[in-house]
Amino acid sequence: MRLNIKYVMFTLVIICLLNINVYGTVTQLTSGWEYAATDTITDNTIWAAINSPSNIPNRGSQDTVWFRVPLPAEHNANLALHCSNIDQCFSVCIDGKDIYSYGSKQDYLSVYGSHIIPLPAHKDSWVYIKVFSNWDAQAAADGFAGFVKVGQVFTI
Repeated sequence: MRLNIKYVMFTLVIICLLNINVYGTVTQLTSGWEYAATDTITDNTIWAAINSPSNIPNRGSQDTVWFRVPLPAEHNANLALHCSNIDQCFSVCIDGKDIYSYGSKQDYLSVYGSHIIPLPAHKDSWVYIKVFSNWDAQAAADGFAGFVKVGQVFTI
């Protein structure tokens, strides 16, 4: 059986064109981060801007820190958050709802993992990440030493 090279090339070009941006983009959340070194947050919580969630200033002996970052508006359905290297335990909230948690304050073996967290549908929302780490502030980088990305579930 002999294949027509023009037919094969045309088919490959069409397949490539159909696959461009099928799954959307992946965005590393590198700006807009804020933190509050407190156990609980309220409407009166004072947030401070930081460049990265991996090293907050003046943490002192505080073992619980809240981080928040706005989610890109261009993302919508079938999204996931990819968090890497969060030490000990953490939880994730969006639109006031807990959507994920990992580890416990008593479990010292919950060390640095990578987590892919499906996100509910949202529009112009902030994602809140509560991190507990009682490791030394310098050694554990405040419990959050990795990156956070958002994108389609299949590409993240």
